[in-house]
Amino acid sequence: MRFDKLRKFQDELTSGTIPGNDCIIKENNKTIYRYISGYADVEDKRPVKGNELYFLWSATKTVTTALGLKLYEDGKLSMDTPLAYYLPEYEKMTKKIQVSGKEEIVPVKNEILVKHLFTMTSGMCYDFKTDSILRVGRETHGDYDTVKVARAVADTPLLSEPGECWCYGMSHDVLAAVIELVTGKRLRDHAQEVLFEPLGMEDTSYNLPESGKMGRMATQYSYMPDRKTYVRAHSCNHILGPKYDSGGAGIISTCEDFSKFADMIATGRSENGFSFLKPETIDLWRTNVLSRDQIEKSYVWESTKGYGYGYGVRTLMDPEKAGTPLSPPGEFGWGGAAGTWIVMEPIKKLSLVYFQHMLNSDDAYIVRQLTKLMYEEL
Repeated sequence: MRFDKLRKFQDELTSGTIPGNDCIIKENNKTIYRYISGYADVEDKRPVKGNELYFLWSATKTVTTALGLKLYEDGKLSMDTPLAYYLPEYEKMTKKIQVSGKEEIVPVKNEILVKHLFTMTSGMCYDFKTDSILRVGRETHGDYDTVKVARAVADTPLLSEPGECWCYGMSHDVLAAVIELVTGKRLRDHAQEVLFEPLGMEDTSYNLPESGKMGRMATQYSYMPDRKTYVRAHSCNHILGPKYDSGGAGIISTCEDFSKFADMIATGRSENGFSFLKPETIDLWRTNVLSRDQIEKSYVWESTKGYGYGYGVRTLMDPEKAGTPLSPPGEFGWGGAAGTWIVMEPIKKLSLVYFQHMLNSDDAYIVRQLTKLMYEEL
C-alpha cells in the first residue's frame, strides 16, 4: 500500500491555497500512512516537520464529548437531567420567535437537558460577543473562566425550543462547565488526568501550551477569496483567556498526539493498552439523533451531506451522498475551522487525522477527498 494518490493530493493542496499539512492514518494501532507537505510558516520558509502545534478549533468537540460520555458511562452524568440542576441560571429560559415579522422573546416550553448539550439541540447560539459574556470580561478584568461564561450564556435567548432542531452553538462550551462541576476540577486538569496523560498526549492541552512550546506553533492563516491569497491569523478567538477552557474550540495539539486519541477510539484501546470508552458508549456517540426533518431544515452544511449527528459528532448515514464506499454505521468524527479533521471507523479499526492551519479553506472538500482516497487505496 503506497498511498500515492493521497501524497499527490496533499502536495496539490500545498502547491495551491494550503501552506502546509500533516496526515496520519492508523489501522489497529499501527501507522500505515504518514505524510507531511508544505510550510509551517510560508514567510520564514519553515517546512512542516511533523511536531507542529495547531489550534483544533471545533475538532476539540470530539474530546469534550468523549469526556462527557465517560462520566455518563460511569454513572456520574445522566442525559435526561435538566441543565438547571447543575447551572440554576438555565431554569427559566427564553427563546426568540417571529410574530407578524417582528422578533419577540417568549418563555420556552421545554427544559434544556444534558443530552441537548451533546447533540447540539439546546437552541443556544454561537456568539462570544453577547452582552452577558462581555460583562463577565469587564467584571473580571478579562479573567474569564469556564463556569462563569456558561452561566452568562443563559442570559441570551435561545434560537429554538430545546430539542427542536440542530443548532450549532455554545452547547459544548456549556457542557465543559458541567464536566467541571461534576468532577470538581478544571476541564484541562481533568482531561490531562483521565485522557491525555494515559494516552501519552504530551503536546495536547486545553488553552495555550506552556511558553516553551509556543515556538512550535504552525502559523495560522486565513484565506481571502476576493484577493485569492491568504494572510496571517494568529489567534483562536474562542480562547478567551488563561482560565477559560473552551469545550467547543479550546484544544491545541499536534497531528501525532491527536492520532493517538483517534486510534484509541477506532480500535477500542491504544497501542499501550489504554481504553477510555466501552464499545456501547462509542456506539451511542455515533448514533444519529436527528429526524429527517431536522436534517433537512437545520443540518445542511457541505461537510454533513450524507451524515447524521450523534452525541457531538457527524456519523455516516448515506454513503452515496457522503462519497464513501462504507455502509452505515461507519466512520464518524468532526473538524475545526482551520481545517483539522478527525475520522474514526471502529468496524475496520481505522482512523484518519488531518491537520492544516488555514481558516476559510474548503475543508469539507478536503476531508471528503482524503477519506475517499484512503478507502480506495486500502
